[in-house]
Amino acid sequence: MSIERQLSTIDSIQKIDQLQAAIDSYRPIPEDIQGRIFQKFRLEWNYHSNAIEGNPYTFGETVTFILHGITAKGKKLKDHLDIKGHNDGINFLLGLVKDQRDINETDIRNLHKIIL
Repeated sequence: MSIERQLSTIDSIQKIDQLQAAIDSYRPIPEDIQGRIFQKFRLEWNYHSNAIEGNPYTFGETVTFILHGITAKGKKLKDHLDIKGHNDGINFLLGLVKDQRDINETDIRNLHKIIL
């Protein structure tokens, strides 16, 4: 490895350490803020994962469906079931994390079943 590449790697690691320190300076994050961060993450995760698969729901329609259970007019039943399945899958994963146990083959199969 060239000296330039080694120095570049060191610079990158230092930058990552600086960014991590900046993030850590905000800890502990209050629960209400953690909840809002995760809510935003969950909504965007649902929207983008489904959009990649060709789901025609807009971000706003996805948010409305997840938060209020209101489906978008003129959209197929399959489209909102896909979003529901993905959101249920996230809830399933959160349950596994809260249980603090190893994930096994049955869990993976159950997650697959929930999503599909």
